[in-house]
Amino acid sequence: MFREYYIEMHKNPRFIFRDGIEMPRIISALHGVYDYGLVLFDFDQNTAVGDKHIKETMASKIFTYLSAGLPVVVSEELSNMANFVRENGIGIVVGKDDQKNLISNLRSIDAHRFTKNIKDAQKKYCIERFIDEFVAWMD
Repeated sequence: MFREYYIEMHKNPRFIFRDGIEMPRIISALHGVYDYGLVLFDFDQNTAVGDKHIKETMASKIFTYLSAGLPVVVSEELSNMANFVRENGIGIVVGKDDQKNLISNLRSIDAHRFTKNIKDAQKKYCIERFIDEFVAWMD
């Protein structure tokens, strides 16, 4: 199922694929280790889900990156996610044509400039904020 990820991991020392890590451990594995969380897509590929899905989807990994305190780099063409990142000031939005300059662009940005906004977004969106209310609703 994840054949391409395993191949990439063996070819690229900067790519690590961690299969089957549950949520609390994956947040710990990301926190303090990486500078950014990536939500980029190769839009030259055909997708079975269609353009509307691509534009309107919200990947759960954005919230995983938030929980880990990582700024997010998201493709502009993923409109809903790009707007979320922009509106909350939790990372950068990169257009398809700008991806080739991604490394040089990231080198010019201080990832820590997003820290306050990420902390604010954690309070606003992360599940811990809703647990007590949810448990009360369950009773």
